Amino acid sequence: GDSVQLRIVQPRRPCYKINDQIGQFSKVPNIASWVTKQGIAGWYFEVVRDGMISADLPVYLIERPYPFATLEKLWQLANSKEKFDAEVIEPWLAIECLEDSWKTVLAKKMRKD
Repeated sequence: GDSVQLRIVQPRRPCYKINDQIGQFSKVPNIASWVTKQGIAGWYFEVVRDGMISADLPVYLIERPYPFATLEKLWQLANSKEKFDAEVIEPWLAIECLEDSWKTVLAKKMRKD
């Protein structure tokens, strides 16, 4: 009834602030770059329905409209140096809640054969 409903809409790249917060305790000079190369990402949510949320409440998967689409796969495709066939990239471009900036990156990864 009054529980929040969220939708993951895109990965979140680490920003420079991680260097300020964690970098001072690390031997890695640019921790944000290192985190990116490791494929470690957070994510952004869209609030579908307002409601209550707390650490002790269970989390349920309600819907997975794009079973092929994982944050890990999106991260891999976006950060790959290689090009991909249209049938790999086009399904991602059809995801309505994926931000245009990610679609632009993916479109550039499509082979132009």
